[in-house]
Amino acid sequence: SLLENGKRKLTKEWAERLAVQLKCAAADLMFSEEELSAQPLTQPPVILTALDEIPPVVPVMGTARGGVNGAFELNHGDPIAFIKRRPGVAGSPKAYALYVEGDSMEPRYFAGETIHIAPSRKVRPGDFVLIEQKFDEHDIPQAFIKRLVRRTATKVIVEQYNPPKNIDIPESTVITLHRVLLSNEVDGV
Repeated sequence: SLLENGKRKLTKEWAERLAVQLKCAAADLMFSEEELSAQPLTQPPVILTALDEIPPVVPVMGTARGGVNGAFELNHGDPIAFIKRRPGVAGSPKAYALYVEGDSMEPRYFAGETIHIAPSRKVRPGDFVLIEQKFDEHDIPQAFIKRLVRRTATKVIVEQYNPPKNIDIPESTVITLHRVLLSNEVDGV
C-alpha cells in the first residue's frame, strides 16, 4: 500500500521481496540491473495492481482454430467464457485464455485444451506466442499460435509444427506478440 501510494520508495530489498510474491524476477518489475543495484531508487514508485483488485477469473477471448495458414480471429469484444484464475496468473490482471480446436497446432496443443496468454510476460526465442498481424488499417487482424524462433528489426521468424515450416512475418504488420504460458507456469510451479 505504501509503495502503491508513493509513500515509500522501491528499494532493491523490496523489489526482491515483491518478486517472490509475484513469482517473477526483481528485474521484471520494470527496472534495469543498474537501477536495482542503487538504493533507494530514484525512479517514481511502481504502481502495482493490488491482488484483491484482480478478478478471480480469466476471460476466454475466443477459440484458437487454424484456418488459412493457421490464422484465426482473436475476440477483442466480450469474452466467450470465464475460467477460474490459476496461481501462475494470479498477479497478471491482463491474462486471458483461448480454447484450442482442431489439429492445426498438434503436437504442441490439442483440441479441447485451454491455453493461457500473459501479455506482461517477456517473450523469448523458443516461447510459444500469440501473434496478431494486420496488413492495413482496414484488415481484420489475424492471429496465430506459433513458436518464436527469433525477432529482428524487420521481421518475426516463427516456426509451426503442422505442417513443419518457418514463417517470416514482417515486423511492421505485428500488432500483438504475447507469450503463451507453459502448463507449469499457469499452475505457479
